Amino acid sequence: MNKKKRGNYSEELYSNKFENTKEILVDEDISDIEREYQFTFSQDIRDYYLTYNGGKPERYVLIDKDEDEYVVQRFIPIKHKNKIAEEI
Repeated sequence: MNKKKRGNYSEELYSNKFENTKEILVDEDISDIEREYQFTFSQDIRDYYLTYNGGKPERYVLIDKDEDEYVVQRFIPIKHKNKIAEEI
């Protein structure tokens, strides 16, 4: 598998299958959240949400460019949430 880097994560993150994702976001959706809460997402998180908008990864262990491992069971959608995401 090609492990080309995309930000801090390899392309593996973006080839990971996700279930329970919500409607795709556009840059303006993310910018609205940043303005509302007065913070800025890192480019890696922004790229992720522009690709998936939440969901449960098939492979839970994500590895960054420094080969640090992170266990992620779920990403909460930014927009188009369901009732469970609103309760978290």
